[in-house]
Amino acid sequence: ELLRAAWLTDALGYLGTELTSRKRQHGQLYFDDLLREMADGLKGQGGKRLAQTVRSCFPVALIDEFQDTDPLQYGIFKGIYADHAGTGLFMIGDPKQAIYSFRGADIFTYMQARREVAGSGGQYTLDTNWRSSSGLVECVNTLFGRDAVKNPFIYQPDIVFEPVKAGAQAVGNGLQIDGEAPKPMRFWLMDNDSDKPLGVGKARELAASACAEEIARLLQLADQGRAGVGEQPLQAGEIAVLVRSHSEASLIQQALRDSGVASVTQARESVFDSAEAHDLVMLLNAVANPGLERQLRAALVSDLLGYRLSDMQRLANDETGWDELQQRFKKYREIWLKQGFMVSFQRLLHDEKLPQKLLAQVDGERRLTNLMHLAELLQLASMQHSGIDTVIRWFVQQRQDSSKTEASELRLESDEALVQILTIHKSKGLEFPVVFLPFPWVAGGKSDLLMFHDRDSNELILDLASGQQDEHRLLAQKEDLAERLRLFYVAVTRAKHLCVMTWGRVRNAEQSAPAWLLHQVPGAEPAVSMPQEMEQIRGQLDSLAEASGGSMEVMDLPEPTGMKFHPAAGKTDQLLAARPGGRLLHDWRQVSYSGLTAGVETGQPDHDAVKDVARATPSSLEIDDIFRFPRGPQAGTFMHALLEHMDFTDTQNQVLTELVRRMLLRHGFDDSWTQALLDMLKAVVGTELDEHGLCLAQVTRSRRRDEMAFYYPLTNLSPAGLGSVLGGTDMYRSTTDKLQFDPVRGLMRGFIDLVFEHQGRFY
Repeated sequence: ELLRAAWLTDALGYLGTELTSRKRQHGQLYFDDLLREMADGLKGQGGKRLAQTVRSCFPVALIDEFQDTDPLQYGIFKGIYADHAGTGLFMIGDPKQAIYSFRGADIFTYMQARREVAGSGGQYTLDTNWRSSSGLVECVNTLFGRDAVKNPFIYQPDIVFEPVKAGAQAVGNGLQIDGEAPKPMRFWLMDNDSDKPLGVGKARELAASACAEEIARLLQLADQGRAGVGEQPLQAGEIAVLVRSHSEASLIQQALRDSGVASVTQARESVFDSAEAHDLVMLLNAVANPGLERQLRAALVSDLLGYRLSDMQRLANDETGWDELQQRFKKYREIWLKQGFMVSFQRLLHDEKLPQKLLAQVDGERRLTNLMHLAELLQLASMQHSGIDTVIRWFVQQRQDSSKTEASELRLESDEALVQILTIHKSKGLEFPVVFLPFPWVAGGKSDLLMFHDRDSNELILDLASGQQDEHRLLAQKEDLAERLRLFYVAVTRAKHLCVMTWGRVRNAEQSAPAWLLHQVPGAEPAVSMPQEMEQIRGQLDSLAEASGGSMEVMDLPEPTGMKFHPAAGKTDQLLAARPGGRLLHDWRQVSYSGLTAGVETGQPDHDAVKDVARATPSSLEIDDIFRFPRGPQAGTFMHALLEHMDFTDTQNQVLTELVRRMLLRHGFDDSWTQALLDMLKAVVGTELDEHGLCLAQVTRSRRRDEMAFYYPLTNLSPAGLGSVLGGTDMYRSTTDKLQFDPVRGLMRGFIDLVFEHQGRFY
């Protein structure tokens, strides 16, 4: 245990130092770096002057969502504004909605700030809920604020529940079903026929099915004019199902689909991790190399193209059909090279009938959305990377990279008003007339790392081997329960008129957040528990409903009825496609050098070809130097990447040695070439480039730009025109005769390997 602790401590220190060093080498700053630089600046020699400058520009600061801040951010603002007359610092937030600890938000920072402000009388509380119905406001007041619940958010007096009143507009215009307003909060109780509680898997199935059928019933009533909000029928988009995870969202969406209800999901998963991304790699490889039968067959049997075994057998016996298929994919490649990725992709979609194939599947709309999203990202990448193979390599790298961007988050599969399925974290700040919480009884997850806040200093601590781990584990569990209680509060307060949740004898439900509120044992620490008998569970919930003044109701989980939503056939307008009135300039486009020479074979000897040298190592050769290094395109790509990543000014550094070894392994070469490459790199950067002694070793990272893109206009470029210019030289004559690109005008695009500045001049 101590060895593990020592290793992790050493690793943490190394990562912090090395990450900072590498970011400095590459001239990169991230959001956290800006915060650290600002904090260090305020503590440094010119800190007072910096703080005064900020105060003079911004005498008043308002921080919204302050419950999601962290110690570093609070320290910055406190250092600028604390104890300075004529300035104001307003920290606005609801600690009951602090749910982003996984992003670095620290509720203990809020608690510290609250304590520091408490003595000055500078605390104010908003006491009116302006969006939920009066009945639902009363339900939330009862759930979190009744006398039976002591310390509902664990950390009193720093986080307390203040009962609120409903705004004037909350009365009227509520949800009506067959002319009556339903009880605003509804508990559906689940039980097992045996002495044992329901298993989590079975409980999830029952809850998902019940919620889906109730949603189908509500939509059917709305379609018949019997359920509405105010004067308008209840819309599917006004119903939300809140879950904790992607797997729960998938379960709910399938249950809704079984009940004939369309829905959309909102999640933070990356589209690069989707099944469509996996299949699209195979499809792109087939387009790039249509002559390689193995790659083409792999693409055909993917879920995107959906060829079955019988289809492949038929093609194996149909030489003409197989040839036609290969020709289609060769055409897609040709279009990509001449007109760009998106034109080629749209042609492939149409010719191979991908939308029809995907939409025929159960989750077809989700799959088609992912595919079009990926195509959009590939189109953007194709504008930054020239060549089909380069774009495919970028795509594969994105799938392997764990740090996904916001642009790659899964999108809504439809912009129609459909039932919304989203995580509780994603729902924060939103409201829906009707909300379902199918799985509030799911207990919290378990972490391998023991993290907690010190009770005196509020400092976040990682306990690897302190000898007090049992005590600290209780503190960590307390913090975890407190955050899950806040998450539950966010969930129930998303509803405007109706909140429906399941509850009952489910395995481990006693460890969930609602158990602390619904079945709290007087004087108990947060090792929550609940009655084992269903009668006691129901009795405590009945008492809760009575305390709400009739705003809550408790009932058994509805029995499955097989209810399906069948919308009434309505009148549809005749739709006509608009006819374009303009003229498309098909010969105006952006081209690259590789696009112009695609498919050209010079017929000249391959002077880079070498047979056995690639598998040899320096020690096995007569001459142990760089001139024996394997040659060919792979070696060229390796050398290019090595020069791009190295720091020209430091050839003695161990970092360079590690870089060379890492790049050798990454590109498939033996690391025994390391010394030869180091000698070569020293020679390259030390070589004088002009009569004044300029060499690359004088060029720092900040004064160079690698792979700078450039564009220049083309008025009218054709193979014949280019051939007439270049045909007069022996070097190009044989190549220009074979150029086959279509005439083009627009922009030529390329990349300059290296641009640098030295003593005011650019090279």
